[in-house]
Amino acid sequence: MVITGEATKSFAPDIIVVSIEHSQVFDSYEKGITHLAKRTKETREKIVQAGLEGDSLKTNYFEVEPHYERYRDSKGDYRERFVGYRAFARFQVAFSFDNKTLSGLLNALKGTEDKISFGYRLSNPDSAKEEVMALATKAAIRKAGIIAEAASIILSDILSIDYSVKKINVEYDDRRMMCFDCASMPGSSEPEIDITPNDLSVTDSVTIIYALK
Repeated sequence: MVITGEATKSFAPDIIVVSIEHSQVFDSYEKGITHLAKRTKETREKIVQAGLEGDSLKTNYFEVEPHYERYRDSKGDYRERFVGYRAFARFQVAFSFDNKTLSGLLNALKGTEDKISFGYRLSNPDSAKEEVMALATKAAIRKAGIIAEAASIILSDILSIDYSVKKINVEYDDRRMMCFDCASMPGSSEPEIDITPNDLSVTDSVTIIYALK
């Protein structure tokens, strides 16, 4: 007899991840590199200003590449022309979920041309996955017992347990949570942030094969 058990459990996210994106076009590659190095230092200083550790700022994208724009020629056909070098960097900083810390960070970053977005995740995703895996296993065993009793059959040994490795998402997509331009934020007061994120739902399944007596 083949039985599949499924389980779903919700967990309150306890980590917030803030992404900071900066992009600017320069007339030379060297100017782009110099600018990104300076912007990295400035962003780290803002992180410290918000009360976070400087080394908590991570760089997950750093690039300077030729940049082109599309235009129509005199015949109306699309063409591309070189306009400079695009310097692009994406930084991330993660910390324990706290609206006060988040407000302080956004306040420190205001007035820049950076794009800011943030999302949430679990500090111990493996523990959450293992807990749901155990619940799914118990669900399969419970279902097998119910079916065996209803069908008046007797379960024997477990012949195998099938658990295929799955990618289980335990993080909100930060771009779907919020994205805004810090340059547009008011400069006279700290933004009021009072956010309670939805719980993260984790689902898993386990299949058990029983022998029958």
